[in-house]
Amino acid sequence: MKIRSTRIILLLSLTLGLSLISCNNFLKAEEVKNDIEQHIAYANAPSYKILIDYEGKTGAVKAPAGAETNKKVSDSFNVIFEPSADYEFINWKIIDSVTKKEYKNGEYLELESLTDPETQCKFIKEPEASIQLCLYAVVAERPYVLSKTPLYSATRSLRDATIQVMFDKKMDEGSIYFDSKEIDELKIKYKLNDDDFSYINPTKKEKCWCYKYDGNTYFKNITITNYKTNANINERFNAPVLNNYILTITANTKNPPASFSQILVTIEKDFYYTVGTKPVAMGRSEKWNYQVNDKTDLLPPNINTCNIGLGQKTNESGDFIELENQLTSASTCPANSGVKFIQNKKIYLDFEVTDDDGTIPPTFDVIIKKVKDSNYNSIQNSSVEDFPPIEYLSAGGKEGKFYGPVDLSVLDDGVYSMYLKITDSSNHSCTYPATPQNVEEPTSKFYFCLDTSVPKPEISYSNTTNSITITESSRPSDFKQATLKYKEQNEQNYQIKENVTDASIVISNLTAASNYEIELTYEDNAGNKNTSAKLYAKTKMEPPLLVKPETKDYNTDNSITVTWETVDTNWKKISLFAGTKETDVTNASYEIKDGKRRYTYTLSDLAISTKYSIKVQILKERPDGTVDDSVSDSKGYCTRPDKPSLKDVKKEWVSNQWKAEISWDYSDFNNGEYYYKTYDGSETKINSSSKTIVIYVPANFGGSKCGTQSYKIIKRLKDDWNYSHESESSSKTAYFYPDVTLNSVNLINDPECSFSFSYSDGPTPSPSLKFSVELDGKEVIRELSSTNRGNLCNAYPGAKVTLVYYTSGGTWIGKSDYYLPDNERYYTNPGLVKVSITSRDQRRPVMFLFFWDEGDDSSSAEDIIIYIEDPSGSNPKKVILPVNTSKYEYYNPGEVRRVKFTVYTRNRHYEERLATHVGSGGQGNYVEYTLQ
Repeated sequence: MKIRSTRIILLLSLTLGLSLISCNNFLKAEEVKNDIEQHIAYANAPSYKILIDYEGKTGAVKAPAGAETNKKVSDSFNVIFEPSADYEFINWKIIDSVTKKEYKNGEYLELESLTDPETQCKFIKEPEASIQLCLYAVVAERPYVLSKTPLYSATRSLRDATIQVMFDKKMDEGSIYFDSKEIDELKIKYKLNDDDFSYINPTKKEKCWCYKYDGNTYFKNITITNYKTNANINERFNAPVLNNYILTITANTKNPPASFSQILVTIEKDFYYTVGTKPVAMGRSEKWNYQVNDKTDLLPPNINTCNIGLGQKTNESGDFIELENQLTSASTCPANSGVKFIQNKKIYLDFEVTDDDGTIPPTFDVIIKKVKDSNYNSIQNSSVEDFPPIEYLSAGGKEGKFYGPVDLSVLDDGVYSMYLKITDSSNHSCTYPATPQNVEEPTSKFYFCLDTSVPKPEISYSNTTNSITITESSRPSDFKQATLKYKEQNEQNYQIKENVTDASIVISNLTAASNYEIELTYEDNAGNKNTSAKLYAKTKMEPPLLVKPETKDYNTDNSITVTWETVDTNWKKISLFAGTKETDVTNASYEIKDGKRRYTYTLSDLAISTKYSIKVQILKERPDGTVDDSVSDSKGYCTRPDKPSLKDVKKEWVSNQWKAEISWDYSDFNNGEYYYKTYDGSETKINSSSKTIVIYVPANFGGSKCGTQSYKIIKRLKDDWNYSHESESSSKTAYFYPDVTLNSVNLINDPECSFSFSYSDGPTPSPSLKFSVELDGKEVIRELSSTNRGNLCNAYPGAKVTLVYYTSGGTWIGKSDYYLPDNERYYTNPGLVKVSITSRDQRRPVMFLFFWDEGDDSSSAEDIIIYIEDPSGSNPKKVILPVNTSKYEYYNPGEVRRVKFTVYTRNRHYEERLATHVGSGGQGNYVEYTLQ
């Protein structure tokens, strides 16, 4: 029963479990499906061979076994490389083992760390069929010591002998200088402060080379001890110097190692060089010992041979050939011919030195100072150039040799002084050339001129129609000569001018309106050459020529006619400029004259009496699409000057001659001049600046003592204009005659109401002179004899009598006026006039006039005289009415609306009477009436 019960429970559990599983599978059916598909895809995917490789015998691959593995995409595997003792692992590279092409990490394979020799790698993406993926271990050889000195010797070394170690690699300065992290750790470990550390540059605290602790001096990775006592003797040596391959430690000359002591030198294995960013240290420390005597170095080194040369000359075997005396001690550079030019920036040295008391070859320095700049201006207080140290090509023991070029590429162009300085480890030195006793620097040096280039010429040009002048903007100080090349752009070959020394170069006999290509090459005294950028210059078109018009009247009051000539026949546009006003005259008419086109064009609508600066511009399109212009010289043209206005000619008989005063108005205009012209055409310039001049006419003018003179005023422009223009005023005529005076006029009370007159004159009147008489401006008698003082009628007291003189030709030349005096007799008015109007029709109304006398009884016995006139005053009608006439019938023209009546009696002063309006007793000037 128990067993059965158990089975029932298990069956129920299984049933319940299957139910739960069915539910989960239902919810995750899609996920399970994808998982199954991925497993199927992975099972069917191909695998690839991945290699692990390295160089030679530098180490071994510990994983994967056999330095290869077959993996599918998405697989991961462990990689382990173990370098040999003489090598340091640097990093992994992912390459194609066949082509050596390198791929980025993560492109096909992805390493967790590229710089660790043991790391994980994941297969990311299948490569192309042609690629063989490979993990390559990059390693670097550890450095080691090639040589060291001084070595153990029975003869013993000097007490101040220099310790020197030569490595096979360029060692990093971090091998001998403490960094800031190390200094902080030492401060904590030994409870040190800043004063316990020594720096190569104390001011900036750069390159800490030692620290002091418990009375001893400690170097980084270097230990110098007494071999027998094991005492630290680092304080008996100066700061170590690491110069790439060579470590040098000089003895403290004031406190060298003890006499006859043995010295143990230890170079720790932490000396390193850097590959990329990874330090590669020595595989083991280097130790040796040497012994010293009781002597120190007292002598400078010896210069056994020394030759200096320039250039790159070699013999057949390729060795450098000495160039003797190529440098000079003269300082007047470069004028002194002894100063040599260096163009390849190299000096060739051949020298050998020894230091008999030393253990290593002395160092040598090339001391160079710049004394003049590239323009050969002296440099005051020049300092030693920062020249990189130079190493011997061959060195061993006490001897050093250098044979070959010294690179001067760090130097700029200029003039330099130079000497060699040889210094041993005890700081004893000598120089070449030799130094006088007690003098640090030789007084005699070598001088050379470093000249590797010449400035590129910057050129510009000016042009005419047949020449181009090339001008240089600057020229080098040691300029020797120039070569000029030029050609017309459509030509193949250049024209060449060599050995040109002029700063301004004229190229003549060129074609007008053409393009030229020009180059200028400089050469300096050192033989350097440089060529300017190509200059594309143009000759000018032949400018149009303004032709002077042939007459003064070429221009009018408001127009200017311009004529010009040109030889060009192909243009884009021709413009005529009058001041700033531009006129397109491209299609102006022309004629051929002397092989040229002569154009004529009239500019209109200009200002009167104005000067215009005229020029002609021709635009011409070249084959390259550019447009050039050619402009004539600017000339001054003008419209005619404004006419002067002749105002008056006043005359006066003075001292038996006529004085004429001429006056006029004018507007001054630049270079205007004024003249007066007389009847015979002669001209006289007016010098006065006023507007009035006085001239005199001779007494016998015209062959008699009377005559006429005609005047004109002329305004003319001076000849410095393109042509003279003039304007004349209208002429005025002055009449010269005897001074005739009307002396008296006597009224004669006769039936004709006449008067008599008399006159006098100055000179005797000319026989041709005639007289006429006017009464109140109306001529009453003509051609009165000059001797006749006859009587005239129709005069009355107060009337205006005019005596008129005129020549026999009929030209009036003068008048003399006189008013008749009133006498004592009183005359009454002729009486009032009463007017009545009747109208027979609309066109011809009739006026009935009635007259009666209210004055003196005698007046009624006199005739009444009446003048009837319309308002225009023309053609007055005179009517004489007999005594006792009481009515006058007047037929008025239909178009006249107003009528004026003037009434007076015979033999009495006439008066204008006032007419009375119809039906009124008042007075008015006119009788007004309206047609019905």
